[in-house]
Amino acid sequence: MAVLFFSRALHLDPQLVDFYVFRAEAFIQLCDFSSALQNLRRAYSYQPDNTKYLERLAFVLYLQGQCLYELCDFQEALYVFLQASDLQPQNPSFSYRCIACLLALKRHQDCLSLITREVKQGRASADVYILRARIYNFFQKAKLCYQDLRSALLFDPMHPQAKGLLQMMVDQAKQSLQDASILAVQGKLHRALRRISCAIENNPLDPNLFLFRYQGGGGLALPQICGAVSRESLTLPRPQFLSLAPDNLHLLSTGVMTS
Repeated sequence: MAVLFFSRALHLDPQLVDFYVFRAEAFIQLCDFSSALQNLRRAYSYQPDNTKYLERLAFVLYLQGQCLYELCDFQEALYVFLQASDLQPQNPSFSYRCIACLLALKRHQDCLSLITREVKQGRASADVYILRARIYNFFQKAKLCYQDLRSALLFDPMHPQAKGLLQMMVDQAKQSLQDASILAVQGKLHRALRRISCAIENNPLDPNLFLFRYQGGGGLALPQICGAVSRESLTLPRPQFLSLAPDNLHLLSTGVMTS
């Protein structure tokens, strides 16, 4: 009924700007976000200097995008969140929701570009660095992953996710060292050097890894370093990588707006 009364009033006098806003609020109550946006845009066109209309527009876009996201329509949700981000580029909440959509769409390269833009604009946080570290690890860029985890710990030295992921990288370095030892025993020195270099990228603070590479890279017999490792035994296990599942990303729960 409220929509009907506001529509009658606007039919009599289309210059009643506040009534467009009132009708938009009525449409929001009906979850008709498209109609609400049309009315808010009309009000904003009459008073472009009114920042309250712009803020309300962005908020309704956020609501619409969130509903689409929960319905798993990630492509359309991304389109809506991008509109909101264009209206309020200084608001990181919209960028975070765009990142969530890109992850859900498995557009990891686009997601990485958007996160890097956020960092360059000075909106980095521990969660942003952790998210980018996960994506770097997904692309097997261990060195960049390690750097972002260290940056996250500078923001929050006790951040549990950063500490946990850093420990996982240390474990990956140990696995790469074991792989290098196996390859060295088998006489595959070039492959052993590649594996030990991978170990160093995962844990550049371990001096033993550099010693291993130095002695191997100088043409020395790597098996001397490996100790008593059996030639027969050893098979190379498949490496593990950090999960990029959106449900595991603490960042995605931090972008919630309030009206």
